[in-house]
Amino acid sequence: ASEVRIRVRCCYTIYECFVDILVDGARTQRLMLDGPAGTPFEKEICVYRMMERGKTRTIRLMRDTQAMPADPDNLLQILDVSIDGEFRALPERKLSLEFIGDSITSGEGLCGAIGEMSWNSTCFDCVEDYTFRTARRMDADYDVISQSGWGVYCSWQGRREQSLPQFYEQTCGVLTEGRGIEFGAADSWDFAGHRKDVIVVNLGTNDGGSFEHYGEVDPADGFVSPMRRLEDGSMNEEDRQAIEDAATEFLGMLRRCNPGAYIIWAYVMCPGPMEPTIRRAIERHQALTGDKRVTFTALEGGSVGSREHPGAEVHEAAAIRLEAAIREALGLKEGRG
Repeated sequence: ASEVRIRVRCCYTIYECFVDILVDGARTQRLMLDGPAGTPFEKEICVYRMMERGKTRTIRLMRDTQAMPADPDNLLQILDVSIDGEFRALPERKLSLEFIGDSITSGEGLCGAIGEMSWNSTCFDCVEDYTFRTARRMDADYDVISQSGWGVYCSWQGRREQSLPQFYEQTCGVLTEGRGIEFGAADSWDFAGHRKDVIVVNLGTNDGGSFEHYGEVDPADGFVSPMRRLEDGSMNEEDRQAIEDAATEFLGMLRRCNPGAYIIWAYVMCPGPMEPTIRRAIERHQALTGDKRVTFTALEGGSVGSREHPGAEVHEAAAIRLEAAIREALGLKEGRG
């Protein structure tokens, strides 16, 4: 086709959606889908025009922004794709990955100037982040389940209701109300129909960070951060143990839902104290189940982007490290490295 257009329907009240257009793997557009707040609206996106005919091109429309539980109206639907050529079958990819994480996995901080601290849709970038980079390096299909500020046991504030495991078995369970529910967000996920070769978990940063906010009061609702920190700055052992228990239970859930997948728990990319706890959770899971297809991979921090989150160089280094870990786990030949 020499011209391609995509028609979408959007809705939001607080957080507008951003999307990326990629043509043959190269990002050609990053767009804010802005419109009247609280009212569904439609937009036509011109993917490209006046392109050379007779060439097959692969097109991706990617949603940059994570699901937004604080904005029940938030929705993005693809309605129609119009072309002046023909559709062809996608080449089959032999590897399928899944990434589970927090703001780092959502690509927070990868758009915006260093020192910018505003939290809004603009700061997310799913093309610069390590999930896209890893999948691209391995020519893999992939899914991402992530939520800024959440953890395996609690959020950065210590909120228990903001943990990924309790929603993992739903299609998009972090959306508990609003337009997404109408389209199946709370439905059970079909794991059998979406088998994964490798699952990468990158959780724990917010669980560990929650101890830094012990006793703080959220003025929005009066919530008091409960994860106790001792006078010497260390974590209260009972609270730390609760995180370890949650991580152990989550590994059991992941194995039950994905019996054939290799599981890699990657940490950290941001400074954090939870590596010993995560390693103990893996050891406990292995001791309880005999499951040896679970490993730990250490990631490194470094440069920052906006919101004091890891920058693009850190995400690229994580992708290189994860590619090596995935190839080792699956016994694959060395890739681009």
